[in-house]
Amino acid sequence: MGTQPQRSEFPIGRRPTQEIKSRLVGRRPRKISDRSMIYIGFFINLGGLKAQLPASSFEIVGDLRIHAKNIGGYELDMFLDNAYAVYTSGNRDLDAVFSDQIESVKRQQKVYGGPDVKSIFPVIKPVDYFEVVKKQLKQAGYNSEELPMYYQKLNDDLYEVYVFNSTENMRLVTPDDVKKLEIENTISSVAAQNIARHYKEAGASISEIDTNGNGHIFRFKADENYEASLILASDYLKDLQVNSKGPIVVFIPARNIALITDSGDVQATQLAAGISARVYSEMGYAISPYGYIKKDGEWVRYTP
Repeated sequence: MGTQPQRSEFPIGRRPTQEIKSRLVGRRPRKISDRSMIYIGFFINLGGLKAQLPASSFEIVGDLRIHAKNIGGYELDMFLDNAYAVYTSGNRDLDAVFSDQIESVKRQQKVYGGPDVKSIFPVIKPVDYFEVVKKQLKQAGYNSEELPMYYQKLNDDLYEVYVFNSTENMRLVTPDDVKKLEIENTISSVAAQNIARHYKEAGASISEIDTNGNGHIFRFKADENYEASLILASDYLKDLQVNSKGPIVVFIPARNIALITDSGDVQATQLAAGISARVYSEMGYAISPYGYIKKDGEWVRYTP
């Protein structure tokens, strides 16, 4: 389990002082608060995180927040508020808190590198999906108020549900699965990176459809199951070549249909809205007749 951590020089529960800052970093960095200062020692104290996980890289990006690369193959944001609260409570000294946090990250490295986490894909569901599921579960004798699936709200129309994907089937990720894997804070990011990797492996493509001169509409094609999940793979979506001059609008009328237009292309966006409404009313696995645009990091219903 490695060497026993040395005794901390600092009194248990003591808040960051100039002495601590001097030992850890020598001088105060810009734009990082006093309470984050102590966690720069995360990298330095007793060899720190970099020495324990040399294949990964870490960057302090804000107050008690670290951006990590290659944690089991993923990029993740790590939030250290809880560990810092333990230190300042006086229950554990600085070195012990560092040691606990490093062991936690090492466990994450192992979990994220495993097949369960790598098979988690995001799926878009409409809000009325949950009423249907509740009715079906009640008919089957399931009376718990908590649904046996882990989900997160995207907006008033859409929810993000998670599945374990395999070549044979899809199995819903449950709250117990999330708790066991300790991915409550990262499941959305992990799933987004997984689906982006899946798109590349599946040879996903984008092509322009014929609008008879009414602007430019692009259709995204992947595997007939996860096209609508495109809106959850933000980095992948940015890389698609759609010749957009402004923010894009994404229509996801069904799970296997994703249409993209430039919000400034009025004719194309109106035409895509009509196509989306028709597909939504006619096809199975319908999701939404509306288009969505990203504002302040959130997908909201597009209104001209």
